Amino acid sequence: MGKSSEKRQEIYLDSIEGYRPYRGMVLIRPVSKEGATTKAGVIVGFDPDAKYVDEEGSHIADMTSTVGTVIALPIHHWTEGYTIENELQVGDQVWFNYFSSLHGTDVWVGKELYRLIKYDGLVAARRGGEIIILNGYVLLEEVMEEKKDNSIWSPAHKLTDRGIIRYLGGKRVYDIPALTDDIDLNVGDTVLLRKGAHVIQMERQKYLATFNDGEMYRRVKRSDIVAVLSSFKTT
Repeated sequence: MGKSSEKRQEIYLDSIEGYRPYRGMVLIRPVSKEGATTKAGVIVGFDPDAKYVDEEGSHIADMTSTVGTVIALPIHHWTEGYTIENELQVGDQVWFNYFSSLHGTDVWVGKELYRLIKYDGLVAARRGGEIIILNGYVLLEEVMEEKKDNSIWSPAHKLTDRGIIRYLGGKRVYDIPALTDDIDLNVGDTVLLRKGAHVIQMERQKYLATFNDGEMYRRVKRSDIVAVLSSFKTT
């Protein structure tokens, strides 16, 4: 894979005291993954100045910071294409998708690095023992296909069109009336996704996952769920 010379936009400040971003941007102190150790004892590192053409499968995408601490909230809460209330507080630990991190703006105060991330690129937050799912997202555990014939061994395959709800955010109000989050869901439900749903891994590599002790989840919008296949809710 080739490298490109493109880098994040950078801002240099003398201090962040009193700093408030605009237009839905959140100021975050990112946590670096460099120096992380796998269970096998391998120390992970990367060249922070390298950006690869194939972002979807590149090491730089794996290593890009996707967790940090909220330092400042925007003066104007803003999301594109939908409305949802601000659910963040300064001091929250927050997870965001790697694409938002790659295209965020670096803010330098001396040698201290901060990053501006769009609110609608944030996925989840932790405040003490409380977990808040942001932007109306739903986090799904993967579902594996059931084998009907046990006489022949074959590897299990992931069913990409469904998942089990493990975390559930609030409901968006969309600018386009045809889109809606008006579907009743419960943690534990097995749900079916619409064809072409934009599904993203919340964290890209299990050995670097920090949200829930290495558990891997897929992030979807509530509006991408078309049916509840089996409900965890009891009557």
